[in-house]
Amino acid sequence: MSGSAIAERLDRRPVSEVAQEGYRPTVRITLAGVALVVWAAVDVCAVAAQSDASVYYVPRPLVAIARRDLSFGTVLRGIPSRVLTSDVHGAGLFEINGAQHQSVRVEFLLPPSLTSGDGHELQVSFGPGDGAAATDMGRFHGVPFDPRQPLVATLGANGKLYVRLGGTVLPSHGQAAGIYRATIFLSVYDLGT
Repeated sequence: MSGSAIAERLDRRPVSEVAQEGYRPTVRITLAGVALVVWAAVDVCAVAAQSDASVYYVPRPLVAIARRDLSFGTVLRGIPSRVLTSDVHGAGLFEINGAQHQSVRVEFLLPPSLTSGDGHELQVSFGPGDGAAATDMGRFHGVPFDPRQPLVATLGANGKLYVRLGGTVLPSHGQAAGIYRATIFLSVYDLGT
């Protein structure tokens, strides 16, 4: 397929729509605890050369890596348990790699509950401050955000953006014991700037 055909087909459509057509610019990672599936979308840009020939430029691809799963550990029936983004052992951690100072849009698809192997559900919630983003990992001082809303950010001079995810589980008084899991989807889009 020619570069222009690829550019037309990937013209800033959602990854799910592109994937249905057989194009899968994705990275999948499943981890213990809360499973994470990471999708990285890459835009393909056409650039005209000075001559009559066309040149197709593919920017450095975005790569999203799930570094650590979101883990609530052991919780007690009837007592909500929150993981803060500053919790270096419990908060989920994603690393997004691309070009220096590349503008990206980060979106989460968050589950309303976690499910045990027996089919029992454990409610989970996310809200303002349950996301944090930073361009370096040294003494993580991320900018807080609401992971239910898209985040527009710029990768650092190192071409990286680190995103942490916290949340709260809400076990009922009669919550069944077990290991509860869910899948979180992270989409990263190149904004082309």
